[in-house]
Amino acid sequence: MSTTPLTGAAVMAWNRESGSGRTLFATQQGGGTGGWEWMNYKSDNTVYNPNPQMTLDRDGNLAVTGIVRSSGLTLPNVGGTAYGSTLNHYEQTTFTTPISGPFTTATQITCQITRIGNMVTMQVDFSILGTATTATYFKTTSQLPVRFRPILSQPSAVVTIYDNSATQTTTGRATMDELGYISVRTHNIPSDGNFSATGQVGVKGFYLTYLII
Repeated sequence: MSTTPLTGAAVMAWNRESGSGRTLFATQQGGGTGGWEWMNYKSDNTVYNPNPQMTLDRDGNLAVTGIVRSSGLTLPNVGGTAYGSTLNHYEQTTFTTPISGPFTTATQITCQITRIGNMVTMQVDFSILGTATTATYFKTTSQLPVRFRPILSQPSAVVTIYDNSATQTTTGRATMDELGYISVRTHNIPSDGNFSATGQVGVKGFYLTYLII
């Protein structure tokens, strides 16, 4: 079988380079730009979609109209001369959870989460304000899904807080523990600092960025 297509034709062959054992799909571009396209036809031989579902041009550029699924993506290292670790996780999602805290009004927060490889960035919509009835701190009551939880460290962020009806000049701190709970306290110390039991108390939104290692 010839491994070189005739003008304006295509060929499928095998072992073009002796010993490779590869199957060849070749096209002779004629007066056009060449390349390949993938189409789907229905049982009555009419085309499912007039636009190709996938194309591959002569320079190796692949274009897909749908979703590409893969168990991993390997990208070049610095300089682009070698390939390094495989990117095996990319996800964007929303997580909503009730919170407990100084006031009894039912409240919940929403987190916008992006995970790229082993790095997680979370935008926490913790912009809440209410009248305090108990001297305590804020804490989420639902656990973050396991795939977003820190393993060894407890990531934290400095946050702006409102306590006893006044914006505080000293900042509070938000912390996530290894079980996936987020706490916000009035002191810039992860394990200390209750909000007042009187007046208006609250927290502004914040970001957490950390590694899952």
